Amino acid sequence: MKVFSSDKIQSSDKAVSDTVASAETLSAAPWRTTFASLRGRTLLTIMLTLFGLLLIISIPLRLLVLDSFLSLEEQQMLRNIDRASNALSNSIGRLNQTARDYAEWDATYDFIETSDPDYIRENTGDDVFIGNQLNLIEFLNTDQEVVFSRAFDLEGESEIAVPEELQSFTEPNNPLIVQQVEETITGIILLSNGPMLVASRPILTNNAEGPSRGTLLMGRYLNASEVEQISQTTQLSLQIYSIDNMPSSNIEPILQELTDRGTPFIQRVNDQTIAGYTLLEDVYGQGALILKVETPRDIYAQGVATTNYLVLVLLLASLVFGIVMLVLLERGVLARLARLDAYAHHVAASGDLSKPVVLPGKDEISRLAASLNTMIAALTREQAERQRNLEERAQLQEELIRSKEHLTQMAVHDIKNPMSAIRGYLDTLKSTQPNEMQQELIAGARRSSQNVLDLVNNILDIARLEEGRLNVHREACQIEPLMRTCAADLRVWADQEQKCITVVAADNVPTLHVDVGLMRRVLLNLIANAVKHTPYGTKISVGVETTPAGVRLWVWDNGSGIPEKQQQSLFERFSVGNNRGNGQGDTGLGLNFCKLVVDAHGGTMLVESGPDKGTTFAIHLDKEAAGLAE
Repeated sequence: MKVFSSDKIQSSDKAVSDTVASAETLSAAPWRTTFASLRGRTLLTIMLTLFGLLLIISIPLRLLVLDSFLSLEEQQMLRNIDRASNALSNSIGRLNQTARDYAEWDATYDFIETSDPDYIRENTGDDVFIGNQLNLIEFLNTDQEVVFSRAFDLEGESEIAVPEELQSFTEPNNPLIVQQVEETITGIILLSNGPMLVASRPILTNNAEGPSRGTLLMGRYLNASEVEQISQTTQLSLQIYSIDNMPSSNIEPILQELTDRGTPFIQRVNDQTIAGYTLLEDVYGQGALILKVETPRDIYAQGVATTNYLVLVLLLASLVFGIVMLVLLERGVLARLARLDAYAHHVAASGDLSKPVVLPGKDEISRLAASLNTMIAALTREQAERQRNLEERAQLQEELIRSKEHLTQMAVHDIKNPMSAIRGYLDTLKSTQPNEMQQELIAGARRSSQNVLDLVNNILDIARLEEGRLNVHREACQIEPLMRTCAADLRVWADQEQKCITVVAADNVPTLHVDVGLMRRVLLNLIANAVKHTPYGTKISVGVETTPAGVRLWVWDNGSGIPEKQQQSLFERFSVGNNRGNGQGDTGLGLNFCKLVVDAHGGTMLVESGPDKGTTFAIHLDKEAAGLAE
């Protein structure tokens, strides 16, 4: 049982206090932690929860708010399209009013009959075109014949040719020809040199009475200057595209949309610009022009700003909520758990169970601390009892080891002495020049006695190797001569069984640093096994070669091989299933001894065997195991 002095208890108290103080310092700064700790996981849980809530709230909020702003943006664009269309209609209306002033006039009414040149000079001069912003004036009689026509370039202030399409009106139902007294035709026509706004009215008296003497046609080109004037009037960015001459790559999809919808089409060009399109029909009732209105996306920008503001408010609220939650958890739970953790670490590091942990309060953590103190008291008693049992068990185990070792040494001594005497008698008998049969009997008896001695040595060395008490005495060793010596010791036995042993060694094998005695016994065991467990006429080779990792030693025979099931337990003690063809048995200790010796050197021992490739026992020694310098 452990006995703690007062000095040790005071030292442990100070260690606990220091550890708990460290935990309190850590709890005061909860961010100084990793997500592997409870504090870190709590912080991560709060962060992920708040992030999830923020995501769940902000996405629908963004969709709802932005959707309402996008709806307002579309309504605003539709109103802008109406404004532009109305401005264009107003321009046509002013042109129609000018045409009415000239068409419902007695002078014009008489001119159709008389073709008075004074009328032409006074009412179709340059100042008339410029003052009324006209590009075309044309008078036709009731037979649709042109009485007079003139075209004028307002920008160049010069007369130009009348458009070819308006030089004659031979078709019977031309939509520009007024057929009734109260009929008026206004709109757009497409000419070869661009679209034109036109107004066509019947020629009547001052009182707007007939019968009509023909048609007065006035026109104004819908060119860039006209579009610019409408843009200034509406304060909108306008563009007009002719369907016949439009850039197909940009407008053709929009034309398709306008045709399919039959209503204006709105396109969000990017985050800064929105465009609206509407189809303008000509006097023939066919789609002729596309009016494009382009405005900045101020409403959308305000919607984005509003949404971002709301998300920012939610983020700040979540952040404040998270901090409050973390502080409350830190003070009420995490800091107290940190004290328990610090105490547990101190106990694990020092083994001092004399000081209880104190946590004030009546909650679950305080009750946990009380339960921990009760458990510590029980563990203290259990630890003392276990220590006594361990000491008694260790003492008993040491006695058993000593008894086992003494018994083994006695058995080895009692067996080695008579076996040594037997070998002496055999050597003496061999010196009497026996006949050939007697020599074979003597050699067999000598091998059997040597096998018994090897078995006794193996039993003793295996016990020492397993207990780690057999020291490996490394020394410089030329492995090829050692292999040849081992082969020579067993060659007489092999020749008697008509088996051939050869030694194969590479030229660049370095000097190894191994226990020569143990390595010699390993090689003898492996070669003897090859001689013992193979049929007559077997070839056996012993070899060594260098590898990138170190050195490889092997013993190979071309016998019938070892079954795969037996290979799995081949190196276990008393494994005797490796009889490969000649009926000779085995104790199952030789390969176990070889494996333990190779392991003690830091190497590995493997077996490769099969019916078509024989059996190879290989010893792999890396540079460190072979004692080679890097």
